[in-house]
Amino acid sequence: MKCTLRRTVLAGLFCLAAAGAPAADVPTWQAGDWWNVKQSFTIRFGTTTPVNLALNMSTTDTFRLTVADIADRTTTGGQPVRVYRRTRSNSSVTGRGSFTSGVLTITFRWKSGTKTTGEDWSAVSDLSTVRDQFRLTSGTLEALVLIFWLPLATITIESTTDANPPHEVADFPLTTIGEQWQAVFWQRSYGRIRVVWNPLFGGWGGSAPPDIDQSFDTSVPMIAIYRYTGREARGGFPQTYHIEQPPAGSLWYEPTIKEFVESAQSTGNLGGDIGFENMTRLITGRSLATDPNIQNLTFAPTPAYRGRRVTLSGTTTAGTTVTATILGEGASDRTRADSLGRFDLSLVCPNHDDNSPSNDDVGSFGVEVVAQGVGRKVVTLRLDLPPTSTRRGWQSYR
Repeated sequence: MKCTLRRTVLAGLFCLAAAGAPAADVPTWQAGDWWNVKQSFTIRFGTTTPVNLALNMSTTDTFRLTVADIADRTTTGGQPVRVYRRTRSNSSVTGRGSFTSGVLTITFRWKSGTKTTGEDWSAVSDLSTVRDQFRLTSGTLEALVLIFWLPLATITIESTTDANPPHEVADFPLTTIGEQWQAVFWQRSYGRIRVVWNPLFGGWGGSAPPDIDQSFDTSVPMIAIYRYTGREARGGFPQTYHIEQPPAGSLWYEPTIKEFVESAQSTGNLGGDIGFENMTRLITGRSLATDPNIQNLTFAPTPAYRGRRVTLSGTTTAGTTVTATILGEGASDRTRADSLGRFDLSLVCPNHDDNSPSNDDVGSFGVEVVAQGVGRKVVTLRLDLPPTSTRRGWQSYR
């Protein structure tokens, strides 16, 4: 980034802040990569018909996310997106809460052995959220009566959340402190929650409340603002990349584990009266495949320009056939690495912004590079802001 005397003092400070900081580019996940996750949140749920019921429960779920496959997949109403599909396993659920029906309040806990399953889809191009699916099948609640924990109810939750277009939470490469981007998308949340009360539970003082069987399906427009604020210690790592989501959300990206080592969100809604509060997520372990021998990937010119050609250069195993594709755009090129493993590929840049242009570029597009017999790697192609850009004061950053 070059600074001139005509730029504002604020822009100059951003230039200095970014100058010595390494950029974090989009990671490349491989099939079989996994991360252990600890996720905590409070579930809230209530009904007014046929009677007033309220349920609040603090829950901690530890599980493993494993990259099951890499393929083109489509959400409801969306377009095909190349995604990493990660499945959830090795789950263990703990937590306590309270249930209120009229004047009756009961404290309960999850029975040991309660588990969750599900999966998530993350876009290969930029790790945008495409789908998040969660299932809790026949979780058992126990209530404390005197000194005994007795079965209170069984709960089944099925929840799927889709984002269209994919919801970008990190504008890779993360390099300019103060960069801000806006994700505009439709969020569809749908599923079902069932609560079957134990009619033999002795604390009802009469008859058990009516069972709950409620479906939900909501689709709402969403606008999320994100800002890269710099590097700081988090989750045991000395310099993660901190991304804020005002007013009360944060993510901390750590390149060495190729994931957000920690995230926090104050509230969320799954439709109707079903939602969560104080959700935190922490990576506690991982196993990642070694990166393939695809090195020194650079674009020229950089940043590139909309609708113009750009050259992608790199090195790999000598004589290898190499293909590069701008994901979601169809632009592709193929060549063979020379005797020293060097290759150059020519691509036509998209002639439009991405789904979440920032004050640092009008678009950041993932390019998947595949070296036959060697492996694959993803790198970000950034499109330069027009020199006359005046949108929302973005010119001050330049």
